[in-house]
Amino acid sequence: MNSNGKEMPKDRLLIFLKYIQKGQNKFEKTVGLANGNIAQWRNGNIPPKALEKILAAYPDLSKVWLLTGEGEMLKSERGETTFTMSGDVIKD
Repeated sequence: MNSNGKEMPKDRLLIFLKYIQKGQNKFEKTVGLANGNIAQWRNGNIPPKALEKILAAYPDLSKVWLLTGEGEMLKSERGETTFTMSGDVIKD
């Protein structure tokens, strides 16, 4: 979260990592990012080239959700599941 308490794209990426049960290092290797890249995104935004790699590796991940928090995390979801900042799952 940023200093205003607003959830940032990096925060949502960490929720996604919890959902797919992958640690940051394994995820970075899978996507083709350098080790420690995610930790270096201090402002909470995902650089455009990293975003391209993430979405190419995980095509079902919603770009809109990742960048804005709007909509569902996965393109195939039907709105029955919500994910909180802690990565907890809430069933409707």
